[in-house]
Amino acid sequence: MTQPFSYNLLREKWLRAVTRDGRVESFTLPEIFEQAHKLSDLDGEVPIVRASLYRFLLAVLHSVLRGPADHDAWLALWEAKRFDGEKIEAYLEEWAERFDLFHPQHPFYQAPPHVQTQEKSVHYLILHVASGTDATFWDHHADDDGSGIMPDEAVRFLITAQTFGVGKNASGEPLKDAPWKQGIIFLLRGRTLFETLVLNLLPYPNQSKVGIPQTKDDRPAWEQDDPFSPKRENPLGYLDYLTWQNRRIRLFPERLGDRLVVRRMTEVRGLELDKGILDPMKHYVVKKKDEGWKPMLFSEERFLWRDSATILAIQQELEEDAQNRPVRSLVWLGGMMRYHRSLASLRRNLIALGMKSKSAKIDFYREEMLPLPFAYLEESELRADLQKALALAEKVASNALQKAAKTLARFYLAPDFDLRDKKQIKPQGEDITNLLKQWMVERDYWVHLQEPFYRLVIQLAEGGRDQALETWKEELRASARIALQRIIHQLGNTPRFLKARVKAEEDLNKALGKLLGKREPAKRRVGGAL
Repeated sequence: MTQPFSYNLLREKWLRAVTRDGRVESFTLPEIFEQAHKLSDLDGEVPIVRASLYRFLLAVLHSVLRGPADHDAWLALWEAKRFDGEKIEAYLEEWAERFDLFHPQHPFYQAPPHVQTQEKSVHYLILHVASGTDATFWDHHADDDGSGIMPDEAVRFLITAQTFGVGKNASGEPLKDAPWKQGIIFLLRGRTLFETLVLNLLPYPNQSKVGIPQTKDDRPAWEQDDPFSPKRENPLGYLDYLTWQNRRIRLFPERLGDRLVVRRMTEVRGLELDKGILDPMKHYVVKKKDEGWKPMLFSEERFLWRDSATILAIQQELEEDAQNRPVRSLVWLGGMMRYHRSLASLRRNLIALGMKSKSAKIDFYREEMLPLPFAYLEESELRADLQKALALAEKVASNALQKAAKTLARFYLAPDFDLRDKKQIKPQGEDITNLLKQWMVERDYWVHLQEPFYRLVIQLAEGGRDQALETWKEELRASARIALQRIIHQLGNTPRFLKARVKAEEDLNKALGKLLGKREPAKRRVGGAL
């Protein structure tokens, strides 16, 4: 009996990547590895799609290599500057039928055909498309509009659903969260896609370095006759974890005119991961001892770079009283520098991808990038300097800028606050709080500091410690004044508000002088010019 539909990931161009000149092109699975050293990065509809594709490609690489086993194997791969295309293609061809999206017995990343449940719109598969009562992001498809998605989209969204799927009620047992639904995913980004993938390869098999329990039966989902058997909460190993089948999904292809599309699907509960499994690509913190490790999360109000010192709190061995469990690739590369000194001079980026969600509702998706000279992975003094710089920025925000803004609010609400009986004209605390919330004075402060902070990270690593920290202090001073001035300008220049302005500026200058030291007056050049 011939197979009515076929879409093989080894033959079809379903992966999108950015070329060095900025164009987005499509590639087959073998091609993406063959061309990785010529490509800048993967492309995806939203950050969680890109993150999911990275995870999938890393699973393929680990499966091909069954490694890298140690520091030397990793370095040999890095120094080759390109993947062994023949080796990768030979492996993929061995499992070619398992990479067919519509294979009758082993459809890629899906449940065997015996799963029976009610069909629903394929748009339930797409986390950034509205379906049912789900929130809407980026798109406005409707369940009953008759539209479908193309097979290349179906592959990308299928992998994403198995990676970031949100727990919710469904027919039968409720769906559970997929492995990356909670927490920020940290990946080192290289200058090419090849570098990015290699930088995020961990020693395999090595339970102590990866943190995932390892068994002799470990293999990726496509090498398993039934990825859902045996029923388990603990992965067979790192390959099983990277291709963890959180949902039993089945896609139903059909012809729509001359196009092959997917309009319907089924989805039921798959494997439920043990909550004690810690992901090597997440940073964990202990906030309360009785709660254990919790993944670092995105905050809508807070830029991630403000937590850079925490993210880079690298220790080679996890201490019993440790408050941070850093990303495993950062620890691995930091230790590798003891064997291969050439790595210490590298400067790449650390990207953070993921989403913020509560229950079954997705609040937002996000991607942030931090510059990362690799020297930070080895030198504790550098990390200490970074911590001091960030701590100083926080003090300026709370002990200088916020206090000055509070003074501005007091005198804005009651200009004669300092002249009469304060009990009679003292502004209400609630009014002050509401005004400060409207002004959001810290927002401009932190926005202005982002680029200076990136420069600080690089300057510290290049050796100009004293000058870099002095420059940082001036940036803090300037950012605080700019943030306060924005609010002052909104209030206008009427005499009523003049006192509020003067008092607030006095408080700010006094606090800045205390925290940052007196600013040296600029010397005048000949002729009186500054």
